[in-house]
Amino acid sequence: CPLNDETRHMLCAHSLPTHGVYVVNAARGGVLDEAALLQGISDGRVLGAALDSLEAEPTVSAELLAASAAGENLLLSPHAAFYSDEAFDEMRHLAAREVGRILCGEPPHYQVN
Repeated sequence: CPLNDETRHMLCAHSLPTHGVYVVNAARGGVLDEAALLQGISDGRVLGAALDSLEAEPTVSAELLAASAAGENLLLSPHAAFYSDEAFDEMRHLAAREVGRILCGEPPHYQVN
């Protein structure tokens, strides 16, 4: 989802379930209140979390790093969830299809400028 005033900290202390959840965020970092997540991990409401995007990218908060390093069931990745052989294959196929559309006189689906 996009990050805007309506989605900022959509997952926060008030919206976290009472116990036993896993949190995965591959959307925008600001959708998740990192302080609330850390508190949820600390008090057992959150059993584990995997974050591919952070509130203040590219900076990682000291609190998140410390929790991850301490084995607090927190996995951090550098906003690279797409980074796979399959994703690169798909990008190549999409680019080839777009070139094919142009060569056939059709407008591209994903024109940038």
